Amino acid sequence: MFTHHRSHYQATNRTRVPMRWIAALVVLAIAITFVVQNRERVTVTLFITAASGPLWIALACVLFLGVTCGYLLAHHRRR
Repeated sequence: MFTHHRSHYQATNRTRVPMRWIAALVVLAIAITFVVQNRERVTVTLFITAASGPLWIALACVLFLGVTCGYLLAHHRRR
C-alpha cells in the first residue's frame, strides 16, 4: 500500500531543460548547416560595384538589411 515514488513535480524538476536552451541549440544547428551547405563563392553586383565571397555571407548581409529595414519601419510607425 505504501509506494516509494517521487511526486510529479520532483521528477520533472530535475530533468527539465529550459526552452531557451533547446531553441538556441536548434538555431545553432540550423546556422551551422546553412553555413556548411552554402560555402560556394558568388559575385554580387550592385550598380557598378561588385563583391565576391561565400554565398552564406551574401545571404546573411541581405538578412541583416531586411531585419534592419523592418525594425526601422516598425519603430517609425510607433511614433
